[in-house]
Amino acid sequence: MSRGSAGLRCPRPCSPAAVAAGAQRSCLCSPRSGRHASRGAAVPRQPPPRATRGTRSPPPRRPWLLAARGGRPPWARGPLPAMGRPALLLLLSPTLAALGSLGGSGAGSRELHGSTSWSDADATKCNMTQQAACGDRCIPVAWLCNGEQDCPDGTDEQCEEICHGHPLAWQCDDGKCILFSWLCDGVGDCSDGSDEVNCACPDRKIQCLGSPRCLDAWQICDARRDCEDGFDEAFCLQSHCPAGQWQCGNKVCVVESWRCDGVDDCGDSSDEDACGIQSACVPGSCSHLCLLSPIHPKGYKCVCPEGMFLLPSGRCSEFKLVFSSGKHLYLLKVGFLGAALEKTLLQQLPRDVYLLDIDWKRNLVYWTNAQGHLFYSTGYSREKQGIWTERSICAANVDMPTGHLYWLPCDRTAILKTRAPGPDTRALHSSDGIILHLLLDWPKRVLYWVESGKHLQSMALDGTCGREVWRGTWAADTQMTLDLSSSSILWTEGQGLHGLSLLKNRTYPLSKAWSAGLAAAHGPYLVTANKTALVLWSRRRLETLTVLRGPNLGKVVIVTENLVLPVHEKCSPAEFRCKNGRCVASALRCDGRADCRDGSDEDGCPGPPQCPPGEVRCQQSGECVPAEWLCDHDLDCRDGSNEKVCTCEPGFEPEGSGRVCRDVDECREPGARPCSQTCVNTQGSYRCICQPGYSLEPDGHTCRATGAEPVLLIAIQFNLFLYGLRSLKEDILAPTDKHRIISSIDYDLVDQKVFWADVSAESIKWISMDTKKQGPIVQGIKPDCIATDWIGRNLYWTDGTAGRILAIQLTAVWRGKAEYTVVLDGDLIQPRSLALDPLNGLMYWSEVGEEPQIEQAGMDGSSRKILIPQGLGWPSSIALDHLSGKIFWSDDKFHCIGSANLDGTGISTLQRTYIKSPFSVAVFEDEVFWSETKTGTVQRAEKTTGRKRAVLLKRSGQPYGLKIMHEVLQPRTPNPCLVAGCSHLCLLSPPSKASCRCPVGLLLAGDGLNCAPLQEAAFVFLLSSAVIMQIYLKDMEVLQGQAALPEHRILPFTTVNQLASVDYLVQEKTLYLSELNRGDIGLLRLKESGRLSWRKILSVAGAVIDLAVDWLSGNIYWIDSESPHIGVASAKGQYPIVLLSENLHRPTSVALHPPAGTMCFVDLASQGDDGRRGSSIECASMDGSRRKVLWQKSQVPTGLSFSDSGTRLYWADPGRGLIESIEQDGSSYRAERTGIQGLQLFTCGHSRMFWTTVDGAQGTKIWYSKVELSEDQWFQVDQKIVDMKIYSKFSQQGSNGCSKDNGGCSHICLPNPEGKTCKCPNGSSLAGTSKCTEAVRCSALLHSCKDGQRCISKEYVCDGRADCLDGSDEMGCIYPNKTHSTQMFEKPEPGKRQALKATHPLQTTKTTVAGQPGREVTKYPLRKALATLIPAGERKALETKERGESVQPKDSQGVKHQGCSSDFCNGRGLCTVEGELRRCSCLQEYGGERCEEVARQLSPGYVALSGTLASAVVLVALGAFAYFRREHGLKRTSTASSRNLTCYKENGQEEETLMNSETFVNEVYDEQELLTSLQTD
Repeated sequence: MSRGSAGLRCPRPCSPAAVAAGAQRSCLCSPRSGRHASRGAAVPRQPPPRATRGTRSPPPRRPWLLAARGGRPPWARGPLPAMGRPALLLLLSPTLAALGSLGGSGAGSRELHGSTSWSDADATKCNMTQQAACGDRCIPVAWLCNGEQDCPDGTDEQCEEICHGHPLAWQCDDGKCILFSWLCDGVGDCSDGSDEVNCACPDRKIQCLGSPRCLDAWQICDARRDCEDGFDEAFCLQSHCPAGQWQCGNKVCVVESWRCDGVDDCGDSSDEDACGIQSACVPGSCSHLCLLSPIHPKGYKCVCPEGMFLLPSGRCSEFKLVFSSGKHLYLLKVGFLGAALEKTLLQQLPRDVYLLDIDWKRNLVYWTNAQGHLFYSTGYSREKQGIWTERSICAANVDMPTGHLYWLPCDRTAILKTRAPGPDTRALHSSDGIILHLLLDWPKRVLYWVESGKHLQSMALDGTCGREVWRGTWAADTQMTLDLSSSSILWTEGQGLHGLSLLKNRTYPLSKAWSAGLAAAHGPYLVTANKTALVLWSRRRLETLTVLRGPNLGKVVIVTENLVLPVHEKCSPAEFRCKNGRCVASALRCDGRADCRDGSDEDGCPGPPQCPPGEVRCQQSGECVPAEWLCDHDLDCRDGSNEKVCTCEPGFEPEGSGRVCRDVDECREPGARPCSQTCVNTQGSYRCICQPGYSLEPDGHTCRATGAEPVLLIAIQFNLFLYGLRSLKEDILAPTDKHRIISSIDYDLVDQKVFWADVSAESIKWISMDTKKQGPIVQGIKPDCIATDWIGRNLYWTDGTAGRILAIQLTAVWRGKAEYTVVLDGDLIQPRSLALDPLNGLMYWSEVGEEPQIEQAGMDGSSRKILIPQGLGWPSSIALDHLSGKIFWSDDKFHCIGSANLDGTGISTLQRTYIKSPFSVAVFEDEVFWSETKTGTVQRAEKTTGRKRAVLLKRSGQPYGLKIMHEVLQPRTPNPCLVAGCSHLCLLSPPSKASCRCPVGLLLAGDGLNCAPLQEAAFVFLLSSAVIMQIYLKDMEVLQGQAALPEHRILPFTTVNQLASVDYLVQEKTLYLSELNRGDIGLLRLKESGRLSWRKILSVAGAVIDLAVDWLSGNIYWIDSESPHIGVASAKGQYPIVLLSENLHRPTSVALHPPAGTMCFVDLASQGDDGRRGSSIECASMDGSRRKVLWQKSQVPTGLSFSDSGTRLYWADPGRGLIESIEQDGSSYRAERTGIQGLQLFTCGHSRMFWTTVDGAQGTKIWYSKVELSEDQWFQVDQKIVDMKIYSKFSQQGSNGCSKDNGGCSHICLPNPEGKTCKCPNGSSLAGTSKCTEAVRCSALLHSCKDGQRCISKEYVCDGRADCLDGSDEMGCIYPNKTHSTQMFEKPEPGKRQALKATHPLQTTKTTVAGQPGREVTKYPLRKALATLIPAGERKALETKERGESVQPKDSQGVKHQGCSSDFCNGRGLCTVEGELRRCSCLQEYGGERCEEVARQLSPGYVALSGTLASAVVLVALGAFAYFRREHGLKRTSTASSRNLTCYKENGQEEETLMNSETFVNEVYDEQELLTSLQTD
């Protein structure tokens, strides 16, 4: 809005006093409104003057404002408007007050009888005490023009002049009046804070006199000299009062004789405490607060707590508002200090409604449908009635006095008025533009509206007196509302919130940073609303009070009942109607004082009037004298009756010299307990009062519960018994399984259900008391004790075995899945019994472990504390007694029943011989009930003395749990959970609040309301030393542009020294953790119970540097610092193996993309390790094959992360301040961010990048941005972050070769791009393609391959040719002419057998077996077989633990020869192939199909024959061997480059070896570096 000057005002004559007030005073166009402000405002800051024999000035409001001083304090230097004559009076008031105090008459004078006030009390005398004249008395200035008639003649509300023309008053922008001296004093006295605006000192501070120094308000009168001239201590109250005066508790001085006169003269009631004089404020006078007041006819004034409103009836009302939510209309009641009390459904209609306004006086609701047709309905009725209008309606307001409707058509070109209930409609105003807002001020009978491009305008409700009110313009999207309580208009503009005081015709800012919008305003409240949330704000502090969430929230209408115009009152049965129509309490009838303005309450009263409180009537002469004048040896009554009888009557005792009788307080007598509940002392006696729901028995002492008969619910073994405590009637509710035992019971009267715990069945069940239908509510648990929350609608139980307290909804139905939440586990040892206090949101439980104790906490697990730490044996049961404010327990070890106050004090025990083994305890009325397991009885006794013990039941079965069923034990109260908006479970918390919780397996989302599996919301884990911080990405979007830490969840680990790395499985809700410098990998399942205790699943030799988990197969990958390598193990931490170790120098980071079967890692090789190589980023298949170097230009790569698709790799280089990325094929390198100072950590996922920077002065900043954008945001954390990862539902999807049934592998399944590879742990070997068997055992003469599949001759180790299937015989070898031991082989891929570099196959000879024409036999010498002969899929005959049978390959046509070598014969014979079979010709001393056996003693002839045959075979083999070596000599001497291109053709299929250089060429490599790499190789 653009600011403008005030518009022309309506021609209205102003009073001379208003003219004299200067420019600040201005006449109003609208007539005076009467009750236009809240009668329920807070108690006036200056206590009202109360006197029975003269008007006394109240104590000063500030300790530095003495009664003799008036006007503006010298330190209030803020600008004030021109004041004219009032300013002169303001300056003279200190002098007048000082002169007036010398007179010694007036307020200080006191006469014997009657009520004599200042007969000449006028404005001047009241002004001297900073008060205002009210007839012949004075009232506080704050009572002027507050909308509440305090003076009998109503002059305090005759406000045509501002603040009734009072010279010392200043009007707030909201219309209220305060003293000028309260301006700029550091305390906001106006509800809108306008008295502290534009002051010389900022932030509500106070300026020293003659000095620019500003002080805080608490520095005034603090006995320290803060101002140079001591001005801040110059006008403070003295520590002692002058002679003849008495000092109150608040340091105010009053006349000594004012003590104990029934009037609160101090303001803190310290002058009336412990005086025993009855007050006019009797119980029931007011609904909340009652203040004594000599001004009001009733002798008292009703006021309301802050945030509530006083209705004309004298009752305090909650703040009420109605709002629409889709098809529903709700009424929300807000109580003390803005706490939401109750949300009630008003109406539910078949279609969405568009709320217009509420006529609360006639109980009508006006609304329109989607077409703009007008309807109204009555109260809670769903019956609607339409009102025909020629045009559709889009905005409307109701005039409460008449019920007429003022509305705007949807084209917003006119203002129309429809008489209720319709259809008489006429136009009040037409416009050529667009009417943006229509505001109805029905208390002042004025209509305001805003047109586009025009100023604020108003008119009377009949359409006359149209005028401009304020010269300013508003934008079309401005949100605006009218506050009827303060006659002000509030609106939003940009990021600001502004107000326009219609009384003072000026604008003022409320907030310069306001973005919440605006829906409504009233008194101390602001209301904002969007589509999903309705928020109640404190107008003064601009703080959130209540948040209500719901779908499709619409318009909000405030029910302003406190602003209704005065009408003829209807008196209640407890009131008397005066002749003028007013109502006064019936107790004031014929009390000797005129309480009605016309005195009609004393008309026709028999006998003399009653004496005022604190006085007695003389017996014969009839005058009244003070009670303290009795028996003082002075004849004060004319008949002397005050000295005739001076002995104390019953209920009194002599005081001092015995002349005065003092009342005996029977309620506080030591050891006395005259009442069963509440004792109220009276003069000479006492009376007993019962709590709601109880009635007083004829004996006048005992309270008994009203309503239905109280019933004892008792579990006797497997039966549920009902026992009437009045009728003594017994009944069985329902029998259960005879083999089960009911250990604990409770009930819910709302749904008429009884619940019981069955430990043997591990379940909690319920039964309906009406229909006898029953069923389980939860199963698979071990409950010890159960308790119902009848307000929050939950069922709690203890699990002593697991050490937990849990809760579930009372309405839960068992569907085979747990829907409970863990309320407490922590360090609970063995919780036993449990009791709930839903009224206060508290729960109590007993521990029966090594140190038995009773503890207390909020019902959401908060604010836990030990109540009774010692002195307990075995507290088997606890019960609460709200009447006495105590907790009771049964102690099976000490054979007693104990009790204590709810704060743990006042412990006492009932230890009687008849209490032997109490199991369960309950308290009702004045008695305690308990079950005895040894005697099989249920007994009762007086709860305080143990007397009047009686046995109620005795059965053969064991009695266990018991409860008393009655409505007073489960009182109804508003449920905070109804407005909490929780998606699943809602737990009560102190004090009367609600806390959202989630069932096991779900976590609370960032909004604190909704539960969802973690995979449904993307989040980031931030690791510090012993804490994991979880932040949802959507919560960071809310705080964009702010450095504040977003809403987050903390997972603390108390047993962890220093976390190092983490990974998380979204589907399994499982965390994997490692610690710094530790070799353990731990597992934490969040779905189990939410307990933050993790278990070790894997230990390695060194320290775990980094870890990653294959979310599809569950395999765990890690980097081990011991002999640096990358290891892998199965999901359960079983079968750990070394995956990669060759040529690894210092691996630091590993990342997986399981759907592609790909892993990448960082190797920080130090410069100079190989003469040229620095740090590298390498990739391989997840089975360790296809290893390649991807990038070598980064200094210290960190935070290696795959993109969501897995095609791109991201990392950060702190050494160069870069964030980089590259495609998996080595192309499309990008520098995502450059020049980052202090870069440390990095991660990427869910299309977002996160990185951290560290600045010694500012701490750690967490930066984040979408990958495709360059809009970097950040927030700050205090902890040191050591790792971070991003997770979401969409980041862990897909499948690979191991994702189903472990890929068919018996032990470890490792995925690769083509499928999978089965692996075996050490000590096992692969038999076939999937099964692991025990590894072959080699003799001392042979070398064992690492995979356990072969035994080879030791001479074959490091000979340049891979003889082991895993190539382990050539690992770590140093070859001639090589400067380093580069790996000289490729590991065979699954399904293939790769040739070795720089090696040549041996030649074979083919012969024909004699007697078998056409059958070829291939013979191999005792040298190892070709590495490429048999594909891996057909290598079954070469696997370990051969059974001796001939194994045929799956595809015999694809292989002409099977691999055959001396290894097949265990190095003990010749291997020959006959067709498709391999056979061994063993050496002399060996036998068996594979020469695996040592032959027995042979005969000489057989030995000789065998030797001859063997010699012949050896000669043939040697000849063939020499021939083939000569034939292939050239191939054996070929160059390295030609070896790289060597192809082997077999059976028409060609397999090409990989390049010997593992350097992967990409576009960012230097060409010279690549050439150098190739030449080196």
